Amino acid sequence: LSDDVFLMDRFTFGEFATLSNSKISISDVSLYPNPAKDFVNISAAEKIDFISIYDLTGRVVLKSEPNKENFNLNVTDLSKGVYLVKLNAGDKESTIKLIK
Repeated sequence: LSDDVFLMDRFTFGEFATLSNSKISISDVSLYPNPAKDFVNISAAEKIDFISIYDLTGRVVLKSEPNKENFNLNVTDLSKGVYLVKLNAGDKESTIKLIK
């Protein structure tokens, strides 16, 4: 070993945290077509209570409360670009990338 390198064993600084989400994901979520033109079809194994679509600056551009497992969403008014679709079902949530 060179003089400027040293080894340490069993050495820990502070507490370790993860950048994870404590929410449970919604199972079997499908969003199509993607890329979308006028409408997207969304289906899930459970009833979706709320849906929010965000642009990449974090601004909410569309909200809906479908209260269904399968539904379509009109995205005609959205500009071309990339969006994040956040779905909530009770205490579960999922986020999907949408391209228009």
